[in-house]
Amino acid sequence: MPAYYVDSETMKCASPSGFGGGDKVLVDLTFNGVDFTDGKFEYNYYAFYGSFPKSAPYDATNQFIQVRGNGFTSDMAILCILDDTEMAPLSVHRNLIKCPM
Repeated sequence: MPAYYVDSETMKCASPSGFGGGDKVLVDLTFNGVDFTDGKFEYNYYAFYGSFPKSAPYDATNQFIQVRGNGFTSDMAILCILDDTEMAPLSVHRNLIKCPM
């Protein structure tokens, strides 16, 4: 996949299709197709299927939004962002993230 320079620490590329949530691949970079970087790093694919509920009651205390998918892990840097407010998820499981309202 072609990669693009973002800054001195970041390259950006599209993920190839065909991988499902929970798949892991090793990523390596080359600028000439012959010489590759020394340190491969692991990339984890995840899939996002949707969230529930789609809207909340006016008083949404002690409730949460379920984000459904596949391949989520508790060591991912997951943030729930609602109305420009960042919050840590209440829980993270392989197929479900619970975000506070």
